[in-house]
Amino acid sequence: MADRAKVVRSSDFEVGNRLLNVPKRSGSLWATWEPSAGMLHGAGVGSGVFAASDRAGDLENSFSIGGYTRLDASLWYALNPKIRLSLNMKNLTDEYYVESSVSQGQIAPGEGRSVLLSINGSF
Repeated sequence: MADRAKVVRSSDFEVGNRLLNVPKRSGSLWATWEPSAGMLHGAGVGSGVFAASDRAGDLENSFSIGGYTRLDASLWYALNPKIRLSLNMKNLTDEYYVESSVSQGQIAPGEGRSVLLSINGSF
């Protein structure tokens, strides 16, 4: 399907060029485990992987930005039925990757390893 992400009509760019930042292949898989009873009831863990193949770096297709694989994880605990404490971790391996680009002079790197602690409430 990504082969359909191409310039089809333009007075500025060559027809057939790949659109920028669109990988030929990408996908993600996320799995969680949250016990419904027992000593760990209310706790949970999740982990996932996101992968994208190489992408065109500009509409001229003059350069390519590489693909990447990112690993993320999450832990949480329900303090009560309405309040949940979460720890989310992104890019566990702290891999350098390019998130997106507009031109060779405007390239945005992906976020390095990060950890976010949050508390969520519902009413």
